[in-house]
Amino acid sequence: MGFLEYIVAPNSDKRGILRVLGTTSVGVQAAVDALLNPELRTNMAGNLSVINGDEVDSSEVVVQTDAIGSTDPSGVGELTATRVAAPAINTNIPAWLVPAVIATFGGLLLLLLISIAILRLRRRAERIEIDEE
Repeated sequence: MGFLEYIVAPNSDKRGILRVLGTTSVGVQAAVDALLNPELRTNMAGNLSVINGDEVDSSEVVVQTDAIGSTDPSGVGELTATRVAAPAINTNIPAWLVPAVIATFGGLLLLLLISIAILRLRRRAERIEIDEE
C-alpha cells in the first residue's frame, strides 16, 4: 500500500509538505504513480490518501493538540479521521454538443476533400493546355 499525506510545514503555516510513503518500495511506487495519474488524482481529497492498486481512499485527518491537562502520555492529543468525498466532476454535457462537434469535423473534412479535388482538376487542365501547345 502507498500513502500520500499533506501536512502543514512545522516552521510556516503558509507552506506544506507532501509525504510519499509506502509499506514497501512497491507501495511507495504506487503512491508516486497515483500522484502522477490524472484519473487517480481526481479521487484524492483531504490530507491523507491510501493507495492500493488502482483504488484511492482519502480522508481528512485532524490532530487535536489540546492535550494540556490530558492523561495522554504522548502529549499529542486525540487523533480523528473523517472520510471525505472526492471532488465532484461535472460530466453533464449538453446533448447537442457531441453531434455538433461531429458535424463540424465532418464539414471540415468535406471542404478539404472538395478543395483537393478542385486543385487536381486545375492541374490536369493546365497539363492538357501545355500538351496541346
